[in-house]
Amino acid sequence: MANLSTKRTKDTTNVITANRLTDGVVVFLGEMGWTADLQGAVALPDAEMLELYMDIAKNSIARQEVVAVYEFAVEVRDNVIVPVSARELIRAGHTMLITDPNNKDYNVSIYQ
Repeated sequence: MANLSTKRTKDTTNVITANRLTDGVVVFLGEMGWTADLQGAVALPDAEMLELYMDIAKNSIARQEVVAVYEFAVEVRDNVIVPVSARELIRAGHTMLITDPNNKDYNVSIYQ
């Protein structure tokens, strides 16, 4: 059963995150689907948008594309999405060792 959180406080902007099922990579829900780049995520400014994108996330769970879906608070500063919590800042700054650079399934942003 999917455990989708929709906890939010008034005036909070959120991003939806998950782990990609094929490789466990942290991903964020964007306009064109899941991306490993936080800056490709959609910053959701209100409860209606959050609900709409959570429905998209539920469909991704049903298609077995992602697991562990939840939203987290962000600030948007000069068009840059910045996580509010240290946990999400760490998750967004993940590193990934790509063992097969010819494998197109690894659409991963590498952060230094």
